Amino acid sequence: MVNKALIVTDVINDFMPGGALPVPKGDTVIEPINRMIDWCKNEENWIIILVGDWHPKDSKHFEKWPVHAVANTVGA
Repeated sequence: MVNKALIVTDVINDFMPGGALPVPKGDTVIEPINRMIDWCKNEENWIIILVGDWHPKDSKHFEKWPVHAVANTVGA
């Protein structure tokens, strides 16, 4: 029975340095997240959930934000 979860949100290429909508030093989270994922894989009763920003290319969202995380692209 799964009763614990690690939820990783919005760790996508477009939010990394050099991406379409970069978070300053965003790439510094990669190594600690990878360690947490590895730890969870070796423990019992953990599920790992990865979610990310994902927009259609004609999203109204881009009226306020730069184009980023377009569905089916490397950035997303």
